[in-house]
Amino acid sequence: MLPGVGAALQAAFPVVGAIALIGVLRPGRGRSREIHLEVERGSENPFAGMISSAKLSNDTLAITNDRLQLEIEKLEKKPQNRMALALDEMRDASDQALRQPGKVEQSL
Repeated sequence: MLPGVGAALQAAFPVVGAIALIGVLRPGRGRSREIHLEVERGSENPFAGMISSAKLSNDTLAITNDRLQLEIEKLEKKPQNRMALALDEMRDASDQALRQPGKVEQSL
């Protein structure tokens, strides 16, 4: 081989590699920006209906659990904590209001 070529290639390799890496990452940066904007919009989430339905059913179950706990405390003649029930009922009402904004405007 030619003398000095190996040292020159070793010195040039990091620079050429960095340029190639920039060339590969630059188009991906634009695509990642598009994906980020789509996620922020959120209107295209195919699972949005399923998620809101799950939240409503979780809130309903929490209310049922709170009512059962109150009945247990009543039977055991212990003091009842109605705050958890009130908070869960408010959470359920706000979730239902967010799901059906037209009904809220009519009721006001």
